[in-house]
Amino acid sequence: MFTKRLGEASDGEEFGFKAAAISGMKNAGIHIPDGFVVSSSALESFLNSNNLRSKLNEIRVERSPSGFRQAEYRIRQLFADSPMPSDIRNDVLEAYNEMAVSNELKSAEAAFSLIKAGREQQLVAVRPSVVRQPENSFAGVLDSFINVIGEEDIIRHIKLCWASLFYPYAAAYMERRSIPDTGMGVIVQKMAESEKSGTLMTEFGGNKMLMEASWGNGKTVCSGMVTPDEYLLDSEGALIEKNISKKLWKLFRNEMTGVTERVHVPGSHMDAQVLTDAEMKKVCDACMAVNPAGGQMLIDWCIGRGRVSILDAKPAGYEITQEMDTQAAGNILVTGRFVSKGTASGDVIMPDNPSSVSSDGMIAVIKDSSVRLMLSVPGISGIVADEGGRLSNMGIMARELGIPALTATQNATNVLKEGERVRLIAQHGKVVAESMQDAGVSEQQNAFSQQIFNDTLPHAPSGASSGYHGAKIYVKAAMEAIESADNPDGVIAYYVPAQPGALLAQKTGTQHPVWISPVNQEEISRASEDAKRMLENGRQDIGVFVPVIKGDEAEKNRYYLPAGVKTGVSIKTPAMALLSADFISEGISAVNIELASLTQLTMGLGRPEANIHDSVLELIGKVHNACMTSGAECIVSISNEYTNDWNLEKLLKAGIKSFCVEPEMLHDVKGSIERVYSTPPGNTGNGMEEPAFGSENQASEGVSPFDFSPSSFS
Repeated sequence: MFTKRLGEASDGEEFGFKAAAISGMKNAGIHIPDGFVVSSSALESFLNSNNLRSKLNEIRVERSPSGFRQAEYRIRQLFADSPMPSDIRNDVLEAYNEMAVSNELKSAEAAFSLIKAGREQQLVAVRPSVVRQPENSFAGVLDSFINVIGEEDIIRHIKLCWASLFYPYAAAYMERRSIPDTGMGVIVQKMAESEKSGTLMTEFGGNKMLMEASWGNGKTVCSGMVTPDEYLLDSEGALIEKNISKKLWKLFRNEMTGVTERVHVPGSHMDAQVLTDAEMKKVCDACMAVNPAGGQMLIDWCIGRGRVSILDAKPAGYEITQEMDTQAAGNILVTGRFVSKGTASGDVIMPDNPSSVSSDGMIAVIKDSSVRLMLSVPGISGIVADEGGRLSNMGIMARELGIPALTATQNATNVLKEGERVRLIAQHGKVVAESMQDAGVSEQQNAFSQQIFNDTLPHAPSGASSGYHGAKIYVKAAMEAIESADNPDGVIAYYVPAQPGALLAQKTGTQHPVWISPVNQEEISRASEDAKRMLENGRQDIGVFVPVIKGDEAEKNRYYLPAGVKTGVSIKTPAMALLSADFISEGISAVNIELASLTQLTMGLGRPEANIHDSVLELIGKVHNACMTSGAECIVSISNEYTNDWNLEKLLKAGIKSFCVEPEMLHDVKGSIERVYSTPPGNTGNGMEEPAFGSENQASEGVSPFDFSPSSFS
């Protein structure tokens, strides 16, 4: 048997995580639309009977939106043209034809046959259920289908659902999340009546819930097609505040053609509040029944004829509750809803214009929230969308991949211009103009940076070394602004062009360390003069990270520095990490591991990844061990992509206690450290005593779901 009814498909390895979770809810008495699940072994049988893996291996993929679309088309046709094995087909059609018939009637075979022959065919949804860990959501990566009807359409859409696991979007996602080969079950489920639908996040900002809602089928909310209403609720489901949006679209099945179309919401409904207070309470009660033990979850729901149906429930995984600040500071171009934390600078691109996709560090500006955009456009450092909600698939994916994102701007595609230099400050809900300068900090930049300081400091408790489990957190700063900086633990200062909001941090005070980090050999003498001046002005704890390519250069560069200045080394390449024991033993006081550079050069990537790969962790472990032997401080500089609990846990378990972050990420990193240490063993890890390095933690050698490597995209 290749199928099981929902409620019986509890084996996640065979039917996928989503099917297992839905089966568990159905067995617990939650109202779930009836259906069945096609097993992952059916997919394997289909692949083998049509020799599809070797055919997939012949498809080459260009890493661009058009290249991904071309590969998607070829793979879709390949699957659509491949026949379904007869044993799978028979199982699927039998399960489909039985969907509208109760178990009691099945015992009377004659009556059962008459009922099957006389009733209308069932309208269903066809949805993927990947064999995976819960923290890998695949949100919006794979294809799901609604309003499917008839035997041949069921077979065709199951094949298309399978095909999406082999599209380059899925391969790119699996590469970025270090997921080896995986399987997929397919859920075939009765279409729930959806007059209103949306998503609820439990434990939003503590003892609250966030609900999003729009008209019609929930796919408009999940896909980011509309900006839904937002309702902030207390733990009992009572409304605290609301944000009513203009909802432009809904999905409608044309009865004449059978096609699901995107149609305009009637004018009277566009600006109208979707849910009544009573409906909010009803949805909350249904969602709380799904999650009686508490914990943060995302729950998809719909309402039809006054009844609430639950469609999916999954761990949320990432907190998104930082207040937006839209006060005037700098030249604010666009405001919107904060979706994924972080800041990013870059040139604006409009991905619908392929010629604009040319370099790393770009801010993608789009109309609808698109998950596939993030995976098909190389070099995206931030996303700004006209439409979409915080709980959409794009929001989930942006938080997973560590990409700062802003949505519900309404007008970003009209206001922002192709090639314009901007800075996205997602957690404050802003996009601001950014001008690059050769040196110095203008009055406007000083004012803007001071605003960042004012925004951040009230939320960031001081004394990290005493209050955050012994962790020491430096912030990055511009060398030009160092005299006016102030931070509880210290500063690492860089000789770079001043940029608004990123470089002028908090004041260090004379009692805290300052490390100067020249970016090349020529800046050593400049760093020496600056360090000498700072010593003369009363600072006591000063060091310089000297550039080094091989061991003897560290010793040579030390002669440039005045007495009383400590010597450190910046580590950016695998070679430097492997040679670290040689030069750290020569009296180096600290090392600064620049995680983004080390990852890119180790993995051969064009931009940083969202999660630290095991091979990079192994290199960090070698450097840390060398520091432990010699008594040097081991600092890891974390860019925005890496500031999540999973990465902080990995680094803390490796013994890292000193971090360097952008000033606006200070509060988030401290919060991550607190959460990692306070999480009971078995939830996010096995306790802080578990070693991060060793034979059991070596880099995975898994393969992609098809034979050609996703890292080979040309």
